[in-house]
Amino acid sequence: MIALIDAASLLQMRYVDVGDNNIAKYPYCIKVAPYKKYWYVSFFSRAGIVQRFNAADDMPAGSLNLGEGS
Repeated sequence: MIALIDAASLLQMRYVDVGDNNIAKYPYCIKVAPYKKYWYVSFFSRAGIVQRFNAADDMPAGSLNLGEGS
């Protein structure tokens, strides 16, 4: 789970569930795409996945399996 923070007020706006219950439990790096349509999260584990979320509604928009140990 991650907290989304308003850039202007620095207040927490909402929480978003990320990862899964098996391996990808610890979000490590979050990046926003240059065109700001999606944001991506990777995990501090051997999960080897990157998840993509829609920036407009923060709903999952897909994931990429990089393989274990990536």
